[in-house]
Amino acid sequence: MFDDDILRAFFNNNDKLTFSELQKILHEIDKTTNEFAFFVGVDNQPRVDLKTSIEEIVTPDEVKYIMELSGVEKNGLKIQMTDDFIDVIINRAQKAETQRVLIKHKLDPKTGRATFFNGVLEITLKKIKSTFYQIPVKY
Repeated sequence: MFDDDILRAFFNNNDKLTFSELQKILHEIDKTTNEFAFFVGVDNQPRVDLKTSIEEIVTPDEVKYIMELSGVEKNGLKIQMTDDFIDVIINRAQKAETQRVLIKHKLDPKTGRATFFNGVLEITLKKIKSTFYQIPVKY
């Protein structure tokens, strides 16, 4: 477990770090724990949240992410995506939290679908197919 004073000092002095430095540090911290997720939020601020089990189902055409989320009210979810990750912002009665899903595939955000039923969130995105191009060589 981490010393609260060290973490508090880190989070209070993060404005001296570049975005990539902050991202690398939080990634290293994140690898050391199974209970908490350390990451840079979409607002470029450091975040710490409890990790949620995320199942990834990959088919040739799409990727589906499944998360169990208890205690979430109707309209209590917001999903944001970049090329590298999906942030699921969860508004519960007591607090809001963010769960980050790292993306391992090239996915098309325009094809994204999400359903939430009986405490299970499913996010489905189509893969972007790689295209090979011939580059002419001049002699």
